Amino acid sequence: MNDENKTYSMSCTVNLLNFYKEIDRRAMYIRYLYKLKDLHVSYENYTEAAYTLLLHARLLKWSDEPNTAPMQGAHSQSLHTQRQLKEALYNQIIHYFDQGKMWEEAIHICKELAEQYESEVFEYEMLSDILQRQARFYENILQVLRPNPDYFAVGYYGQGFPPFLRNKQFIYRGKEYERREDFEMRLLTPFPSAEKLPSTAPPEPAVADSPGQYIQCFTVQPAEEPRDRFKGRNVPEQIVNFYKANNIQQFSYSRPFRKGPKDPDNEFATMWIERTTFLTAYPLPGILRWFVVTATATTIISPLENAIETMQKTNEKILCEIQRHRGEPGLPVNPLSMLLNGIVDPAVMGGFAKYETAFFHEAYMLEHPEDQARIERLKDLIAWQIPLLAEGIRIHGKKVPEDLRPFHERMEQCFLQLRTKVESQYGQRALPFLEERRGGRPCSRAWGLETEQPSCLHQDSLAPPPARKSVPCASEHPPEAEERKSERRENRSSTFFGYRRQEHRQSVSEPPEPKEEKWRLSRNMSESVLGGAEAKQLPTERDASHAPPSATGADAPSPSSRAGADPPYLTYIEGAAGLPRGFTGRVKSASKAAPLPRKISSSVYETFLEQSPVPSSGKQLTVDGSKALKSPPPPPPKAKRLVQP
Repeated sequence: MNDENKTYSMSCTVNLLNFYKEIDRRAMYIRYLYKLKDLHVSYENYTEAAYTLLLHARLLKWSDEPNTAPMQGAHSQSLHTQRQLKEALYNQIIHYFDQGKMWEEAIHICKELAEQYESEVFEYEMLSDILQRQARFYENILQVLRPNPDYFAVGYYGQGFPPFLRNKQFIYRGKEYERREDFEMRLLTPFPSAEKLPSTAPPEPAVADSPGQYIQCFTVQPAEEPRDRFKGRNVPEQIVNFYKANNIQQFSYSRPFRKGPKDPDNEFATMWIERTTFLTAYPLPGILRWFVVTATATTIISPLENAIETMQKTNEKILCEIQRHRGEPGLPVNPLSMLLNGIVDPAVMGGFAKYETAFFHEAYMLEHPEDQARIERLKDLIAWQIPLLAEGIRIHGKKVPEDLRPFHERMEQCFLQLRTKVESQYGQRALPFLEERRGGRPCSRAWGLETEQPSCLHQDSLAPPPARKSVPCASEHPPEAEERKSERRENRSSTFFGYRRQEHRQSVSEPPEPKEEKWRLSRNMSESVLGGAEAKQLPTERDASHAPPSATGADAPSPSSRAGADPPYLTYIEGAAGLPRGFTGRVKSASKAAPLPRKISSSVYETFLEQSPVPSSGKQLTVDGSKALKSPPPPPPKAKRLVQP
């Protein structure tokens, strides 16, 4: 533990952990867990520190049982139950995962904590806090740049190494943006007398038995396991990339070699691949940045199978670039330019014409009849590449600067020739609809229709709204039920939108009102009762004298002016709404105001008389006490009662 090389102190600590776990010494096991965690934090290995603490948290229960094992940390004295300790550990684990940019793992812990806060202890304030942290992690997944780490296979051969390294192979997880040269320098620093093996092939037995120190290092690729939940789905690249390089236990290395006579004109015809697969003891990342290799397997890939894999990877790369540029229009166009030009211009890389020369002639088919299905598979991949290239060139043409326009035009000419040739030989393919992405999320068609619906509020009120094809159940309800639902929604809405919706429904479902019928003009009236035919025979004098000053007969609009979508009186009448013909019930204003007083004060009435014309009869109207007031004949509102002397 006192060695200057803390890296190998971590390996020895893990060996002690496994030993204490086997003999069931829980207290010693937990003690060395925290020693390992401190080593990781000192090296800024926050992801590994989180996985180390998770081993202790998994030993605890969500219960109020007292802690029996020794506790570590500054706040350990106040954590008396297993629930309290597990909650504190989970919060520390989330913090470490956040620092290591492992937000997917932090989300799993957040969900478990949220379940406890919501269903077990009912701590809604803590639930709100943990859900906000979880939402921020989801945003980071889509918005924060997170490069995938590189993985390296390292072998220690020779009797000069310590026993826990001697003649063993490990898979190391590199740091962010760490190059292989930098990693090798860091690896060789503890062993200044070690010699680096130049070959990636397994060493001879004499090297393993020699007294010296030999180190072998090369880059390996993580073997992604198939995930059923992503199959056939349009998943954002940021989500998929995480699973391509994390939680991986199998890694592969491909070494090309020649078999048979070499063809100087076409190297693909004789290029075979020796693929070695490494299986580690535990998935990476874990409680260490490296794990020992427990098993290896070697397979031989034929030239035709290698061509199929190469075409698959190329098509996936084109599709990935298309989705990136559709989701983020501000991306630079240079990587897309190099990718497309390397495929469509035969002078750059030769394209797939080398595959046609090597495998599509009659001599090869007669010599390898078992490869007929693979040849058809390769032809199909070539045919599918054409629509991908067409979409990529279309995006490139929209984003290319003017100084690179000749380069784009030449690429278009090469692609047209390539397209004509491929479609005539292997058929024509059509890509499915590529969904637009906004912020990494695909936009569904139903969502797009929903966002267009509010625009009908700004159109002419006489025009019916567009049909909503995305809601097939709308036609199953009768119009009366739909009108009742719409009226309930309007009563819950604001004054302005309530008016606009009522006006819109009236113009669509009802014919225009006759000119004799009156309109409700003031928002100060809370209720109005329509009396059918009697409402049409209101005298003109009553309209002129009984209206409030803000809505006199001179200011009231005619019914014909209400046919438009945006009538001019909207600027000063906020609660007006058209009444459907034949409606005899109660109409409530969208913003309910207090009713008018039953008696009119003298000052208000005198002010009103100055603005009103004198009645033709020449008799002066007076306001007396309650005894002198007479109720007008129905159906005028009961808000004002005026009498003649």
